[in-house]
Amino acid sequence: MQVGIMRTLDLWLAEDHTRVENRLCQREAVSQLVEVYSRLCRAAANTRSAVMPQTMPQMLDTLKLMLGRSSKVAVALATGGLVTALLEPLTGGLVGGPAAANMANAPILRAKLLEIIRIMYQHYPRPKEFIMKYRIQ
Repeated sequence: MQVGIMRTLDLWLAEDHTRVENRLCQREAVSQLVEVYSRLCRAAANTRSAVMPQTMPQMLDTLKLMLGRSSKVAVALATGGLVTALLEPLTGGLVGGPAAANMANAPILRAKLLEIIRIMYQHYPRPKEFIMKYRIQ
C-alpha cells in the first residue's frame, strides 16, 4: 500500500509540480516522509522483518524519482533527517553490525540507497557541510 501511495505522490509531483512541491516541503509532510523511510530502513535491516523483499526497492525507486524531479524536496528531506535514516543500514552493514546483516547481503539495495544519498548531496546548498555533517567518506 505504501508503494502505491508513494507512486501516486510522485505522479502528482510530475503533473502539478509547483503546488505539490510546496506541500511536500512543509515541515509536517517532510517529517512524515522521513518517518516512512526511516521505518522502511529499520525494517529492512532487521532480519525478522515482515517487509516484503520487493517493497524496499520499489519505495527507493519512487523516492529517487521524486528527488530527481524536485531539488526543493531533496533538500527538505535531507535537512529533515532522511540522510541519517538512509545511512544507518549502510554504515551498520559495512562494519558488520548484527542489526544490518540483512543489508550487507543486498548489494542492489545498498546501491539504491547510495544513489538517493548522492542525489540529495547534489541538490544540497552546501555540499561540504553535507559531507561533514553526515561523515561521508
